[in-house]
Amino acid sequence: AINTWGEVNALYCVARDYKLDQAPTKLEQQCQYASANISEEFIKINYLHLSLLNRFRQRDILKIHNIINTQPSNICISKEKTEHSSFFIDINTNNEILNISTYTEPSKGTCFFENTGLIQYFVKLALEKDKKLSLDNIIIQKLLPCWQQSHARQFSRNEQTKKILIYPGFKNIINKLSPNDTPSVLVGKKTTAPSNNSFGLSNVEIIPIDNRSFPHASIRSEKDFVRTIKESHSTFTNAVDIWDRKTEPKKNQSSQRVDAIQKNASATGVMFTIAAENKPILQAADLIGIDAGESNIELAIIRRLDNHKKEGISLGVELIAPNVKLAVICNTDKSIRSREVLFLPGISRINQADAIICLSLLENPRIDLELKINNQIELYSITKLIETNSVFTRYTLQKIAKEG
Repeated sequence: AINTWGEVNALYCVARDYKLDQAPTKLEQQCQYASANISEEFIKINYLHLSLLNRFRQRDILKIHNIINTQPSNICISKEKTEHSSFFIDINTNNEILNISTYTEPSKGTCFFENTGLIQYFVKLALEKDKKLSLDNIIIQKLLPCWQQSHARQFSRNEQTKKILIYPGFKNIINKLSPNDTPSVLVGKKTTAPSNNSFGLSNVEIIPIDNRSFPHASIRSEKDFVRTIKESHSTFTNAVDIWDRKTEPKKNQSSQRVDAIQKNASATGVMFTIAAENKPILQAADLIGIDAGESNIELAIIRRLDNHKKEGISLGVELIAPNVKLAVICNTDKSIRSREVLFLPGISRINQADAIICLSLLENPRIDLELKINNQIELYSITKLIETNSVFTRYTLQKIAKEG
């Protein structure tokens, strides 16, 4: 919501004016993540916002949330600026928390945050053996720059503006990489006024999952079930297509693209804008392919979506592969279901292994994969499950040398 920070700041301002900011909330029994008082809850909200949690997996987010919630004394809030102050916020405005380096004009409503103790505590967690609280060093290294007094970008940004094409979603990227692709422009559907027609039970249609395409052995949890529905929905759109369909060769599908204007870019991310009507077809954490006019397609994850009245929708994406290829799992012994996946070639100079991205977890990750890439079949073993979420699953691979 646009006024989120205005509401949070106003609530804390009222509590502080009436001396209620340190009063106990008594909500520990109702919610394990509830803070002991309003002041600690205000601190937690702001520092979780600074942490940019959308970069992490769900279990790591819960660990960070729990640590900040149980270590309130490591963050001090005051009305006076000190030499150790790292951030500030004016609770009389709609502004979010800002780095102390941008502080210029004094205000009666300004609150200053000091988090030296929090940083020291997280550094110690690198050696912590308690699995319930410990975080990987990679996660800690990503968190610490967010809380430091002066934050310099690791990679410089190129402010050059240019037109690019983006392909939203896994299926559009797959279709774009297909040799028989005939791309078309994708535009979000405009909202229409509701009709006066009555809505009843006759308007409801139950769409079953095609059990022939999705073996029950691959559905082991609620998340697997959701992914199965998504995969089925991308193939069949109504019950008639499922029950009355006949086996026939799969037709070539064309990719759909969106025109975009790139505003700036770095080695790890890109910021660009698109027309406002295209927002319904984009969502945070989804995959997109970027065609910047080169011979390759870059793969990225949407990390931020912002509304701009003049420029439409602003997107911030994290690049995960400079060159993505189409691959097909085609094990001849039928030990795993054949499917199209995205192949991410490894980068030796940064010790990045080959990887694949698919929509859902593989039925049996212990078997070797026969991947057809550029009309050549190569044998790979799965070394690690890197990431899995409601959008995609990523595995790292190791190439197996052919005998003889």
